[in-house]
Amino acid sequence: MEDLPSAVQTLIKKQENSDQVRRIIESKQYGTDITIYEFYLVAENGTESRKEIKSENDEVVLLDEEWKH
Repeated sequence: MEDLPSAVQTLIKKQENSDQVRRIIESKQYGTDITIYEFYLVAENGTESRKEIKSENDEVVLLDEEWKH
């Protein structure tokens, strides 16, 4: 988490179960300034969830739909 850009860290920390991040995948999109961060979270009750954040030109947004890699 500490290696993520600060804007990405701030946005993911606002999400439910953000303290339960088990895995992060950083995916730079070829030929663009876009980076997709995939967060895999596991709640205390074992429920798994996934969040994706798109970073482009220093702007970050939580995606509502899965990014088509």
